[in-house]
Amino acid sequence: MGTTGVARSDGPGQRIHDVADPASGTLRSFPVPGALRATTRAARIRGLGYGATAAVFGTASHRLSPQAPYQADPGAWVDAFEGSWGAGPGNDQVWWRLPATFPTEFMSGVNLNFQGVGQGARLLSLTVQTWPFTGMTGTVVIDIGALRTEIPIAVAAEHVIDIAFVHGGGFMDARIFWRPGILDFVWKRGAMRRGLTPPGA
Repeated sequence: MGTTGVARSDGPGQRIHDVADPASGTLRSFPVPGALRATTRAARIRGLGYGATAAVFGTASHRLSPQAPYQADPGAWVDAFEGSWGAGPGNDQVWWRLPATFPTEFMSGVNLNFQGVGQGARLLSLTVQTWPFTGMTGTVVIDIGALRTEIPIAVAAEHVIDIAFVHGGGFMDARIFWRPGILDFVWKRGAMRRGLTPPGA
């Protein structure tokens, strides 16, 4: 339920790095007081049991953003439902202002669609910004096929999200939903990365 013609460009101030393995149900969140280095991100992914080095962040097969919502080869595109698209330099975002309650459990937000994703361990990286309603904790829900990651939102923050998973190959989509409690949500970037090794490999 976006607001047409209005764009949110002011950042929420603090940053959080979320790392998740939805197959095991593991989610770990870390405050980011300064720069978030690729070596730090890789170390946290290794903490999930996946093999990862900083080089994984240079191996994106798909990259999507509000100002680049389509990629031809391999194919990738964004479906955003009722969000307000930013326009112009420095306003690369899709913003939603959400109601305090929903008539259903979830409200749909954005789907990232990826063709030709290789078989094996993969990393979905997202950058989003969130502002909760005062006194409420909302939830960002990210589904990758049957795998689900749920991130509680209790403070205004920019979230850098790294989700490690094993894919069977071919088409996949990442669906982002919300549970009530989030006032504003902004999607900034998404990338599909290769170069991980699965747990136990």
